[in-house]
Amino acid sequence: MLFAKLVEYVNDVKSAGIHARIIVDGSFIMGAVDEPEDIDVILVLPEDWDMASEIRPFEYNLIARKRTRRRYGFDVFAVRARSPEEQAMIAFFQQVNVKWNEPLGLPAGLGKGIVRVAL
Repeated sequence: MLFAKLVEYVNDVKSAGIHARIIVDGSFIMGAVDEPEDIDVILVLPEDWDMASEIRPFEYNLIARKRTRRRYGFDVFAVRARSPEEQAMIAFFQQVNVKWNEPLGLPAGLGKGIVRVAL
């Protein structure tokens, strides 16, 4: 079900004509987790995207955290490409959540990979 929602989101971003990249994180991509709880996504918008400008409702529905949570069931963090926010989110996504350390026998401070989805 989570994967179907992710595919729907990716297709909706493509259909909206938003030239973005998508980075996926969460227990969704951890091979050691059989039943992922959620998906977290970074929507990397173009470098010149004006975060303060008015956007069309269908774009808002793909960028706003509450809207994406309601429609797709996961969290989307929208950032501009090559921004400090993008770098901070990527660094955060590469950290293993401490809740997985003990159950999976992982050492504290262990990093993990992320998945970049090409649009």
